[in-house]
Amino acid sequence: MSTLNRSDILRHINALLGLQNRFTKSVNYQQIQKELLDCREQRGQTVVLVIDEAHLLKQGPLEEIRLLTNFKMDSFDPFLLILSGQSDLKRMMDYAVMEPLNQRIRMRYHMTGLSEKATSDYILSRLKWAGCSAPIFSDDALAAIREYSYGFPRLIGNICEEALTYAMFCDKKTVDADMILKIKTTEDLSMK
Repeated sequence: MSTLNRSDILRHINALLGLQNRFTKSVNYQQIQKELLDCREQRGQTVVLVIDEAHLLKQGPLEEIRLLTNFKMDSFDPFLLILSGQSDLKRMMDYAVMEPLNQRIRMRYHMTGLSEKATSDYILSRLKWAGCSAPIFSDDALAAIREYSYGFPRLIGNICEEALTYAMFCDKKTVDADMILKIKTTEDLSMK
């Protein structure tokens, strides 16, 4: 729920923890901190808060999340926070206003695109997983897919799906680089 505002994100976290929602932000905040501490200290559990599409978060909700990390003068971590998002998240975290949250981030990972070999392996393993044993994509098609997708798995999947659909309508058993070029050119023209 990365499109929530400051108050809504606290209410949402409160609800995810199974706590009764209160009307004031401060009471919701206190309940959340108490529950996180109880989970850690009383039950020996660590809560993991995962925010997908975190690049869509505004500064306010990020500030609320940062405030949740203020426990016992930063002497320990009562919960794990995972912010997952597109490259915009990395750029957003570089702003000076994000420095207090940035200082609390212990590990960062920025996914780069897969290499040409890793892209080919990814496609072939997905085809094998789907029960396909015959080669469907030529080597030059695999290279073209890597080039057009920049090695990003979601884009790889989208291009492969379009290529397989195109091959089906053309009554072809294999996909070559020309077919990848045709679907990408058609896609580029339709976006204009």
